[in-house]
Amino acid sequence: MAELSTRSFAGLGFLSWYLAGKITVFDRRGHVAKLCIILMPLLLAVMVAISRVDDYWHHWQDVFAGGILGRCLT
Repeated sequence: MAELSTRSFAGLGFLSWYLAGKITVFDRRGHVAKLCIILMPLLLAVMVAISRVDDYWHHWQDVFAGGILGRCLT
């Protein structure tokens, strides 16, 4: 399976949840900048997954399953 995408989704997914808690994104004062800050690690994980498929290291099914597995591990 796509081990690097699993690790990136697990680690960066955890970082996203950590940042969401630290900067209190889900308080009732919604700021788009806060949402962008917590989405940046997830965007980076998606870019890692796309690079694995684009460089022909893995099939897209392997990377997709690795991403789902990484998000479940968080």
